[in-house]
Amino acid sequence: MQSGHIFACVISGRPLTTAFKQKSNNRFVLDVPRPSTVSEFSISMLKPLPKSCGATIYFCLPPYKDWQYLGAITVDHPSQIYNAPWRGTIPVFEIIQLRNS
Repeated sequence: MQSGHIFACVISGRPLTTAFKQKSNNRFVLDVPRPSTVSEFSISMLKPLPKSCGATIYFCLPPYKDWQYLGAITVDHPSQIYNAPWRGTIPVFEIIQLRNS
């Protein structure tokens, strides 16, 4: 597994976080507390991936089984701003998860 921070997440009103947990060689997960307060967020690549690679972005609500695709970032487009699709449509959860693969 790789060391160092590869991805960052920015949520308005919160400090930048690089607390993605590496679950496998190509899967990173970030817990997002108080997701009902998030209207949009950005995911950025901090270290370049090989030219032919990218990272797909997903989110999941408890019990963390059904991952839903949000988009992707690549070497040519290393950051992306996403609207929080769960906002206003879910009960208040303490934590959701974002995943890069």
